[in-house]
Amino acid sequence: TADGKPMADAGRVRFGVRLIPLLSGEVRLTSARISDARIVMSALPSGGDWTAALRNDDGLIDPDRLAATVFASIGHALDAVREEQMRRIELRNVDLVPPEAGLVRLVRIADATVAQSGPGGMEFSSDAAVDDRALTIAASASRDTTTRRVTALDASVEIAQVDEAAAAPGGTLGAIALKLAGSEGSGENASRLTASLSFAGSVLDLGSRGMLPADVDLAATLVAGAKKVQVDRLQVRTGRSTFEFAGSIGPKPATGTAGEEPSYRYDLTSDGSTLAPSESSEPALDFIAR
Repeated sequence: TADGKPMADAGRVRFGVRLIPLLSGEVRLTSARISDARIVMSALPSGGDWTAALRNDDGLIDPDRLAATVFASIGHALDAVREEQMRRIELRNVDLVPPEAGLVRLVRIADATVAQSGPGGMEFSSDAAVDDRALTIAASASRDTTTRRVTALDASVEIAQVDEAAAAPGGTLGAIALKLAGSEGSGENASRLTASLSFAGSVLDLGSRGMLPADVDLAATLVAGAKKVQVDRLQVRTGRSTFEFAGSIGPKPATGTAGEEPSYRYDLTSDGSTLAPSESSEPALDFIAR
């Protein structure tokens, strides 16, 4: 970096080249493999803050920027493994060191591959660990080779539950599963992303009220231009109680009131929740909330 700090250390870097062009003196890469490397995220131009591109002028996460950033990132990955150029990039035993102020201490990639899969297509797979929690990613994407629009995106992410022996005091997130699908907009058709997210075996730290075991399931849709994330279903299960919500979440429009602080607006309703004491056999109480 400019201040002399190391950005990355790579033990081995290997390249594959095309034989026929090489005979005529032209070097054309077909693959690359980086092994035994360490990358310091805070030394990168972005400073390791991947949320910076998602924030609006008020510092809030902007749903429209989220959609644009996702499809721009997919476009960069497709550019990296085009059929006529490099077709495969591999990482083996690579450590990503997040900024010290973050919640994650270390991401260790045991094996990751992004490979070209036909004209305009790519596949990505990775086995890694986030602070010793197993992380598995599988994704595929394709785009129109003429318009360069991403026509299909499918991804799944799974993070294993933390080992009880290694769990830190306080609340913990259980096993995490995320599925993401979508396509980039064109003309009158807006970009669209759908996501399903679950937290199984989580424990919420309520401070003086103790710990609350809970399972959470979320299904959401993001349509570019809506300026919000549509919550199709949010279910929280704890003990014998089940809370069901639907609605939307997004940055709250400014009203111009003096001293107003930027904030999010949560517009959630419940039409079918049940509340029951966990240490009693009393019948559950059905309720609605608006």
